[in-house]
Amino acid sequence: MPLVLGSALVCGAAAAADVSISYGTYGAPTSTLVEHGVIPFIEESERLTDGSVSFDLLSGGSVVTTTTALSAVRDGLVDGAQVSSIYFPSELPQLNVTINLAPGIAADTRAVAAATTEMNLLRCPRCKSEIEDWNIQYLGGYGVSSYSLLCREPLATLDDLAGKRVRAPGAFGNLATALGMVPVNVTIAETYEGLQRGQLDCTLGSPGWLTSFSIGDVAKNILLLGMGTAFGGPLLDVSLDKWADLDDAQKDALKRGAALGVVRSATAYEDADAAVLNGAEAAGYTVIEPGEDITTILAEFSESHRLEVIADAERRGIPDAKATVDEFMTVLAKWRTIVTDAEGDEASLVDALYREVYSKF
Repeated sequence: MPLVLGSALVCGAAAAADVSISYGTYGAPTSTLVEHGVIPFIEESERLTDGSVSFDLLSGGSVVTTTTALSAVRDGLVDGAQVSSIYFPSELPQLNVTINLAPGIAADTRAVAAATTEMNLLRCPRCKSEIEDWNIQYLGGYGVSSYSLLCREPLATLDDLAGKRVRAPGAFGNLATALGMVPVNVTIAETYEGLQRGQLDCTLGSPGWLTSFSIGDVAKNILLLGMGTAFGGPLLDVSLDKWADLDDAQKDALKRGAALGVVRSATAYEDADAAVLNGAEAAGYTVIEPGEDITTILAEFSESHRLEVIADAERRGIPDAKATVDEFMTVLAKWRTIVTDAEGDEASLVDALYREVYSKF
């Protein structure tokens, strides 16, 4: 009996089984969400598990693209993937209710990323089950800093914008239309070529995109809007099959890695914008303040857009649309306060995200 008991104790204390995770991203290793979100998540998860969990990063669209991410995880092509849910309005209608608010929101990127992560992990059961139907364990969302218009030519007034073709995916088409522009729904991967060939006059996007996506090679004019902050995800996830293979300590390591990836990627967007705007003159970029006619339209749009998102969701039969929107705005207000109180300290924000979200699921 003692020998049997001793054997059982040894087995119980055995090291966790090794788990290998293939992770596909449509972004290149140098893109903001991959370099500052996915890669820190991977490296921190591997560090905290002493290498018992290892990742194989398949980046740059080599295996997973913007439009194949969901099916790639569902079908087992990869064990996890960078997913931009804005490209899946039919497949992820419940997640896209809050995401469709994005064009009318102006907030710190870190607050937006934390809020969408908390919403989809803790506050929206239908969102959680919807992503799980694709065999995905959601681990973290993303936020992109407030959008401007990045254009081939300098534009400053509504008359300048009238009829101009602008990349504006999903609900951002409503913002483009409000500004008198013609929205074009193409992916970020197609944007450079569209601007280069004159198929697009502008793209809605963060100023930092001029360097991170090389948009500054073909569009050197920034019309500052400060309106709209794309968000969604999951940026960080693993398949439910792979999640089930992890022990509790390994799962906790991935949660802590995800908290770091969410915060760091959001911070990187804020930093990238600041770097581009501060160095605009030296880089040959023109930074333009919008005319009063544009700022008036933006204020009106922010007020009306939330009601339109609710009405549209209700027309499409999505349950609890108003409650979902109201809940998200409450969570966002909470994270605005947390981010302000953190005063830019990464460790404080990571700890808060783990405490408020990851420790509770």
